[in-house]
Amino acid sequence: MSSTYETRISMAIGNTTFALDRRVGSEHLGEMQTASEILAALKRRLDSREITQQDVADVLGVKQPNVSTLFNPVKRTGKPRALTYDEGVALVREFNLGDVPGVISATSIAPILRALLSAAPEGEPSERASQALAVALRHGIALLEGLPSNQPTEEQISSAARAAVLRYREAAQP
Repeated sequence: MSSTYETRISMAIGNTTFALDRRVGSEHLGEMQTASEILAALKRRLDSREITQQDVADVLGVKQPNVSTLFNPVKRTGKPRALTYDEGVALVREFNLGDVPGVISATSIAPILRALLSAAPEGEPSERASQALAVALRHGIALLEGLPSNQPTEEQISSAARAAVLRYREAAQP
């Protein structure tokens, strides 16, 4: 039985809310993209005519007109049809959609967040400390986003975490 693929969660630190990917892991695929990332990559391939809607329909086991409902609102609901987990897995495998440019996984962000929370004072953070944490987390994420690969090494993640902690300490100074 297929379950609908989760897309995003958000995390608030101070006045800043970050949209983080909630990724469903699979032992054969490792980190997976969100449904919207898979569909965006698929749409680029369709627009460049590398694949056709019929190719997608064949992989999904549906009729060709049903493929467009992944991108366009269905008349009955006014929303596009949701991509199921099994469909997402099939599309990633068949069309090699596993590497979506510019997307850093929550798994890569978590060590940065842990380092920042360790550097922050215990208890409820002040408004200034919350803002400093948000700025520092954004800095750490930006460092990972600037890398040529979406799958940073442990060393790159560790460096980004250290840089984020330094940025936090600078921003938290009165």
